Amino acid sequence: MSEAISEPTFLQWQSVSALSNNHVSRVAAMIPVIGYLLLYNDQIADALEFSALAGGVDTFMLSSSQKLRLSFVGSCALLIANLGSIIGAPKVLNTASSDIQFAEQVIESYSLSEIQEIDRVVMSEAWVQRTPNALHDDYYVERRNAKNGLTLGYRFKKEFLIGRPNMRSNPSDYIRSISREWWAGQMHNSRALRYTCLSFAVSGFAMLVLPTLDILQAVLRALV
Repeated sequence: MSEAISEPTFLQWQSVSALSNNHVSRVAAMIPVIGYLLLYNDQIADALEFSALAGGVDTFMLSSSQKLRLSFVGSCALLIANLGSIIGAPKVLNTASSDIQFAEQVIESYSLSEIQEIDRVVMSEAWVQRTPNALHDDYYVERRNAKNGLTLGYRFKKEFLIGRPNMRSNPSDYIRSISREWWAGQMHNSRALRYTCLSFAVSGFAMLVLPTLDILQAVLRALV
């Protein structure tokens, strides 16, 4: 394997999905339907005039219509990010939120054919190494190639260790290594979609925070 090439964690799917597909973003994503009615209904907008609610003293930096528009557009942005994350995020995130957790699941419950598939993908020429600690076992790879490119799997790893003191003592090291490498690779899939979801999620939350900050500063100024 070549030198590991890994993007910053905040640009990988585990971070993007955590930001764009959480309880807050899912609730906020439902706002556009209600927000549309509020945004284009003058009577409701007048009723929600925040300066009137504050006792007639306008201490706000944003008007009511600006707040509604920011909330509406921000919620739409979160809706796009949420849908993009649901469609594009690797399904493995539903069962394993980290590479270590996934490796343990592979060791405990994956079948030999499933382990073989992980090994085949990770060892392919098109694969880009993502973890610096990927285990490259020359004897294991040689034995795997002798079997038409398929690994013999974890069940047979113990046999490899007999009389080979130079190899790792834990028979599951190799499987853990390729499992963590495979999981990390999945977190780098669909770069364009990842960046799009992250951009819309950050923008959406920012537009929802601005009206809240405006109300907060007005309340603080009124108290002072």
